[in-house]
Amino acid sequence: MQEIDRIFEKHGKDEVILTIYGMEGGGFTYSLQCRMSLIIRAIYPHQIMQSYETISKAKRSAIDTLFSWTKGSRAAKEHLRSFGIIDCPYQLEFDFS
Repeated sequence: MQEIDRIFEKHGKDEVILTIYGMEGGGFTYSLQCRMSLIIRAIYPHQIMQSYETISKAKRSAIDTLFSWTKGSRAAKEHLRSFGIIDCPYQLEFDFS
């Protein structure tokens, strides 16, 4: 696997690290590390069974994973909304040129 993109965002004690990898046979996968409002979680490429066709789809899946991790905590949801990383995959869908 080859690292394609890394997004690191930190607000106080909260942080999210999203790394996108290109796979040898084509496709993309991601690793995700999150520490937010007393929730510490991580998921790595070897734990993700699915390969994604585009970088945008891999990022969207990572963001969906973040939302699933924070859905049980109101404070964590509020902290997650302050991160610009949640807008990333949707900005890639539009061509502003």
